[in-house]
Amino acid sequence: MQNKLDQYRRLADDLAANRSSRRDFLKRASALGLSTPMMSALLGVTGSALTLASRPARADSHGSNQIVVASWGGGFGDAQRAAQFAPFTEATGIEVVLAPQQPEIALLQAQVESGNVEWDLSNNSFVGAYTLANKGFLEEIDYSAMNADIVDGINPVVRGKHSVGIYFWAMNLGYSLDYFSEAEHPTNWAEFWDVERFPGPRGLTSMDFEPPPLEVPFLANGVAVEDLYPMDIDEGFELLSGFRDHITKWTGYSADATQLLVQGELAAAPGGNGSLTNAITEGASVGMSWEQGLLYFDAWVMPRGAPHPENALRFIEFCYRPDVQAEFVRRYPIAPVVAAATDLLAPDVAEVSLGNPKHLVRQVPPNPEWWSALNDDGKTNLELVYEKWATWIL
Repeated sequence: MQNKLDQYRRLADDLAANRSSRRDFLKRASALGLSTPMMSALLGVTGSALTLASRPARADSHGSNQIVVASWGGGFGDAQRAAQFAPFTEATGIEVVLAPQQPEIALLQAQVESGNVEWDLSNNSFVGAYTLANKGFLEEIDYSAMNADIVDGINPVVRGKHSVGIYFWAMNLGYSLDYFSEAEHPTNWAEFWDVERFPGPRGLTSMDFEPPPLEVPFLANGVAVEDLYPMDIDEGFELLSGFRDHITKWTGYSADATQLLVQGELAAAPGGNGSLTNAITEGASVGMSWEQGLLYFDAWVMPRGAPHPENALRFIEFCYRPDVQAEFVRRYPIAPVVAAATDLLAPDVAEVSLGNPKHLVRQVPPNPEWWSALNDDGKTNLELVYEKWATWIL
């Protein structure tokens, strides 16, 4: 089943190319849960000639005692609601409203450019956060409005001017025990690429993901971690071209790959360490290698013109309390960005957490400065990869 992210992009592409009638656009946008301001924003950004019958003036429809948060679903979303959203509302009385849309960069950009900002916070990758900041779409994070002790406890690596990392996560190599044994399976990207020694259908995260794992083909072909950047985008796609016939499924969100591994449809694929760990814990016939995982962090960002900035800052502060960080890790096996939270974890939880030093040291940290750097045309490397992917995948 096509996920919503793909549907958003296809809708936007059809609008930009004038392939969609007004009736078709309204029908598809409504099915995706887009509000009237969001529909207007998409129309404005794509430059479509379509017009809506009514474009009401922007109003604060959410009330002053709320924040609207764009985040993810699945097991991750369940953990976030239980560890962050509900306790924050209980502690402050401020309601957390989950936006019906996924936190796609293009949708945040559309809101800001149209002046119809609905989200107060968005949960974006560090690459997305840097990209949005470079383009001027984000508010600065006012750390002075937060408890200084809490701010000081946040890992400085994730504490940015326009974003603050919520947790570390990794895209690790997952494999199916329907194809391999616990003793003999691919453990790194070179072995993932080696279909003769480790035969079986491969999956790979699509290069319009945020962020796209373009590092994988370079690592698979022997490039040392310290030599990864700057990456040659054309060379990366040439390496992908040589492996393309072995990829039977391009995946989106990390849970997609995990599910396909669980079902035995793929022999090996990169997936989020959280979804893979959960599958293993539940007894699924899958395994995971920590070697050369791509170490990411997701971050809270505040769109420029967010309707409830004060409430959003209170929520950000709440998320970095050590007990809140620890509770989130108990419910979903990512790594806290507050060191004090690790001390609150039970040994069995700490053992499978990405924050465990023996796992963390084996990860490869992508370079957000390279991914978000602007070229002479004002485009980031992230956007250049997206553009290359759009034609390469045809």
